[in-house]
Formats: sequence, structure tokens, C-alpha cells
Amino acid sequence: MKDWLIGGCGVSTFQNYRWWAENGLVRWEHKDSGNYGTIPVRKALEHLRGLHDMVTNSILESHESGLKLMYTDEIEKLQKFIDEMIVICKKAREQGTPDDESAGRDLRRRRKKLFAVTPTARNTF
Repeated sequence: MKDWLIGGCGVSTFQNYRWWAENGLVRWEHKDSGNYGTIPVRKALEHLRGLHDMVTNSILESHESGLKLMYTDEIEKLQKFIDEMIVICKKAREQGTPDDESAGRDLRRRRKKLFAVTPTARNTF
């Protein structure tokens, strides 16, 4: 997780995965294999909710039964990852989702204009 604010790029690392926001989606990449993919912000938040519940249940179970289901350092790493991913999800939402009409208009406005020129008798050399 040391890569989090290198150059202010907003990349979170957890185990062998890198996570960042790009074009309104949450992107991930596996460091070793090079596999990559995207997930929508809503899906990422659902997964984060599951991780949060897992950590909370582990803490509650350890207080009730006296048995530790997770070590303290594991819990701290997961909580730090959850916090970083929430920031990434906020950043992705600010960028606008790809299916949002205003984001699509903005993307079309910024896109370079290309014009096809067909040769005719006037513009041939």
C-alpha cells in the first residue's frame, strides 16, 4: 500500500493488485500476471461493504468468544484498503460514469475533430 500517494496519482495496492479510478470506472491490475479489468463504482462499493462487514464481524466475534478470527495487522491493512478505495470511488464518481449523458457529451466535445477529404479534380495536385 506504499504506492498510494506516489506523485498524487491515487493508486491503491492491496496484496498483488493495483486499483485506481479512470474514466468513471474503478480499474484494477494484477502485478504478477498483468491481467487487468474494470468494475463499476456501485459494484466496487458493494464489495467494500462486504469487506467492511467481514472486518466488523471478526472484531465482534473476537470480543464475544475470546478467539481471534483475524490478526490486528490484517484488520488494519483491510481498513486502510477500504478507506483508500472509498477515495478512489469518489474520484471515479467525480469523473462521471460512462453511461451518463453529460459525461458522454463532455467526451464528444473534447474529442478531436476529424474530417475526411476525398480527392476531386479541384484539390488534386
